[in-house]
Amino acid sequence: SGKKGAVDALRDTPPDDWSLMFEDESDIHWLPLLASSWTRKGVQVHVPTPGNNDKRYCFGAVDYHTGESFFRLSRKKDSKSFVAFLAQLMNQTTKNIILVLDNYSIHKTKLVHDFVKEHADRLRLVFLPTYSPWLNPIELFWRHLKKQVLANRFFESIAAELRELWRCLKTIAADCQSVKRLIGACAS
Repeated sequence: SGKKGAVDALRDTPPDDWSLMFEDESDIHWLPLLASSWTRKGVQVHVPTPGNNDKRYCFGAVDYHTGESFFRLSRKKDSKSFVAFLAQLMNQTTKNIILVLDNYSIHKTKLVHDFVKEHADRLRLVFLPTYSPWLNPIELFWRHLKKQVLANRFFESIAAELRELWRCLKTIAADCQSVKRLIGACAS
């Protein structure tokens, strides 16, 4: 696909003075994520559940070449929350950013378009081909995080779950080389 080829080219040789970041959102459910795990033969893992679900969302972006990562927790997953994440991202780094992302509708609203236009000197959006999450390396980060932090665990509240998630996000993000390995980025 033309879009895939463009993303591959950006990943291989980003323009001078521009950082290539991959962005995505992840749903955080209070209902425990159930995942396979090792147990003794004949023993079944029991994970209590709260009965009712509650959700929050985590916006994230990872710099493909440095492993530097940025996150924002949110009560909503809408274009206003996405723009708040973009504004936070722009404030947390002085880099010029090429942000590669999926075609989710919140990424393509007038509000987002206006924000990107206002910051066109430092921010460009590049959309992946539709229905191709395997082309977005941050998906590997989310998978690792959920399996290592959230799977098969019960939290007393969504707030307790978010505290643990944030603690782990900060710990993982502090090691840029580990982040690069998680997303399958080059070792350079």
